[in-house]
Amino acid sequence: MSEVKPISWSTVDAASKHTATFIFLHGLGDYGFRWTYIAKSFVNQPSLSHVKWVLPNAPTRHITANGGAAMPVRFDIKNFGVPIGPEDEEGMLHSRQEIQGLIDAEIQDGIDPSRIILGGLSQGGAMTWVTGLTSPVKLAGLVLLSSRLPMPHKVKELAAPYVKELPIFTAHGNADDLVHIDRCYSSLNFLNTELGIGKASAPGLPGVNLHIYEGLGHTTIPKEFEDLKVWLEKVVPAV
Repeated sequence: MSEVKPISWSTVDAASKHTATFIFLHGLGDYGFRWTYIAKSFVNQPSLSHVKWVLPNAPTRHITANGGAAMPVRFDIKNFGVPIGPEDEEGMLHSRQEIQGLIDAEIQDGIDPSRIILGGLSQGGAMTWVTGLTSPVKLAGLVLLSSRLPMPHKVKELAAPYVKELPIFTAHGNADDLVHIDRCYSSLNFLNTELGIGKASAPGLPGVNLHIYEGLGHTTIPKEFEDLKVWLEKVVPAV
């Protein structure tokens, strides 16, 4: 892990009194600051103006599946194919510590864990699963966009006792050719059968609130963020 550099991040402050925080993790090869426009679109909503966004950058390291080229990444990827090859457990656990550090910093700043959302896209979503299901503190909820559950048996081993109580927003396109929708379904099936995490009966309640978007590839669309807004209003309402 000597390649890993110290974590850095961008911040979009709450527009009103800060009472909740959303830590959002970008995907492979991206940067946190590229998500500031999305964060601002939420903060500008009166119903979510109290939410600060923290947008951490993944450290730069060499990726095996990309011919050894260096890019922002939270853990190494051995191959992009199916079935997935050996997973970088060490890298994921290291990233989990970094992300937990950001959560701890918000708590030290006076934000209760029940008012902290953790989410991400693609590889950022993978790390959301790993961190959010094993954190020593129960968060307000988890957001997974176009992602899958990595190293499922390790996550099961480390899972916190409260996981069935977590509200979870999951969104995926049925035309995703990078993280195929079957990986989304298999992840949710594992979480249900092995950890007892079922479907949410309504947005913001414990369990998985699943949204599938017709024709959507490995990207996002406005409807996805509209659905996320409704969920966030339930999970971290203004106080």
